[in-house]
Amino acid sequence: MSNDALKEIHQILKKKLDAYTEFLDLTLLLKKALEAEEMAVAARMIERRATLIGVIDGLDREAGRYRKTVPYHLMGIIARGTASISSDMDEKIRRILSANGDCCFAATERLTKVKRELQSLRDQEEGLRGYNRHSEPMARFLNVRT
Repeated sequence: MSNDALKEIHQILKKKLDAYTEFLDLTLLLKKALEAEEMAVAARMIERRATLIGVIDGLDREAGRYRKTVPYHLMGIIARGTASISSDMDEKIRRILSANGDCCFAATERLTKVKRELQSLRDQEEGLRGYNRHSEPMARFLNVRT
């Protein structure tokens, strides 16, 4: 039983590590897209990451259900047997968090730039309105008989 349980948990964790790896790759692509201001690419990367989050959540539920069936006295064996892959997942998560922070920074920079551009347009619009207010009213009718 312990060998089968270890294999099953290890398989689930391997799938999860693969999903983390893909998530990291997508996050790095998202960062590049945000920095290059390629918003259509960024949107696709965000959608794909959301899909992967669903996959990872499903793997977490599967692992949780499987762990409930493993006898308590085998948990230590399973923990030791999955320590290496768990360590790999921890490292992957750290890299994901770092890359995600870079994405947040790039997105914040883009937002700040767009806000400045919008404010500039508002200022220009206000300036144009100011010119319009101070002009002489246009004659609506000219009397050509006199």
